[in-house]
Amino acid sequence: MIDLSQPCVLNISFASLLKRLEFNTPMGWITQPTFNINLPYPVDFKTIGVYIEQTIQKVEAVPLANDAAYQEIANLANERLEKMALEFDREELVKNLEAQMELELKSLRLIYEVDVNRTGMIISIEIAPRDDLDE
Repeated sequence: MIDLSQPCVLNISFASLLKRLEFNTPMGWITQPTFNINLPYPVDFKTIGVYIEQTIQKVEAVPLANDAAYQEIANLANERLEKMALEFDREELVKNLEAQMELELKSLRLIYEVDVNRTGMIISIEIAPRDDLDE
């Protein structure tokens, strides 16, 4: 079971089902970036929501190899990302994560579809205990 009073990691992954989109991140242009954020402890779900919101704001969809044919899809994906960041519902996040906590799972997971029918973009979020501290 996950214990938020102990060290945890927040993994946020971005992916596009369309193989012609990649993401511009602070780490560079990556086709499927993953942000691994070591959370302070103890931590609460509202603080986790802030980390998620800040991470979404750091990512921009771009067409792979500047493929102009996919620029419109990338623009649409960016509009959806911006809207998601502005309208991010932390209360809904807290409710969903608390419901998962009741199930005593080893990790908590959420998947957000960012207009998947048009952009193919999916954001996967996982909160898990830190494995690297066992030693």
